[in-house]
Amino acid sequence: MTAPVLSGPAFSKSFKVLAIALSGALIAWSLMLPIDFFSKSGLWVVAAHALILYTVWSIQISVTTLDSVQIKQTWIWNKSMNLNDMAYLKIIHVSSLSWLIAPRVYARTMMGKFAVFYTSSPEVLNALYALEAKLKADRQAF
Repeated sequence: MTAPVLSGPAFSKSFKVLAIALSGALIAWSLMLPIDFFSKSGLWVVAAHALILYTVWSIQISVTTLDSVQIKQTWIWNKSMNLNDMAYLKIIHVSSLSWLIAPRVYARTMMGKFAVFYTSSPEVLNALYALEAKLKADRQAF
């Protein structure tokens, strides 16, 4: 029997709204500056805004998925880690701020490769807590 596939948003709704609001405020502010957006220096400002908007879009659509094989997150660049390779998992979670700041999941392989995943889904987070406990028990067994 395989474990069910759990999937949920990587970031909380309030964080997504905050990202949109901050990027919108930054764009509004830059439009009030005396910048010629078609000059060389203006194109740098446009490029910076494009990167910011791409990051905000990635925050909006980012999803964390946990299945029986791997944990993965869609992001600016997709990241994943196989559970069989995982040696260590630590969840950094400030429960009183989880409405704004998504819990971070620090995962490391036996070879030292690491990745940080975010999840605001309670189901995915509970499954990751169980995985964290299992990996800790396995380490203590040695």
